[in-house]
Amino acid sequence: MIASALPPALNRSLTYYLSGPMSGYENFNYPAFHTAKEFLELCGLSIESPHTNPWPQNHQNMSAETLWQHMMRLCVMQMESCDGIILLRGWAHSRGARIELDAMVKKSAPVYFFDELNHKVVDMNRAIAA
Repeated sequence: MIASALPPALNRSLTYYLSGPMSGYENFNYPAFHTAKEFLELCGLSIESPHTNPWPQNHQNMSAETLWQHMMRLCVMQMESCDGIILLRGWAHSRGARIELDAMVKKSAPVYFFDELNHKVVDMNRAIAA
């Protein structure tokens, strides 16, 4: 199952950024990010995920918007070392994921979607180019 989870065009030598919704989700959707990262690494991919970024020490005292901006700065820095992006379910309804996708499309990086229900990665590059 692992071997057939990746589309043939996906370059395994690249580092991919995992992007999806976090704000408003229970536990900031960390379980979905953790599961996806684990599965994709088992498939042989190098994955950077925002759920691994450290929280600021005073995050309990920050407004939701200030915390979001702080975490997005970390995500943007993390994305700099990535060559492509893999989107998680719900990405289209996430302000941060849409910003991350836009940044990757602007640098002509490959775009994929992780279909966790079928345990496979879907090539979105033709859809994005259209």
